[in-house]
Amino acid sequence: MRGHRIFIMVIGFDPSRYTSYYTVQWALIYLVILKLYEINSDLQNLMKSLPEG
Repeated sequence: MRGHRIFIMVIGFDPSRYTSYYTVQWALIYLVILKLYEINSDLQNLMKSLPEG
């Protein structure tokens, strides 16, 4: 997951540059995106496990 590393680099680079609201907002957006990826992969696994036809 390259995006994960980039996100940490950006946020961890200089937190004092951002307001806490801005950082929290991006953290929430990031968590939602992660959750969507999880749900998507779960759905794909479910589809694979279902019998064909």
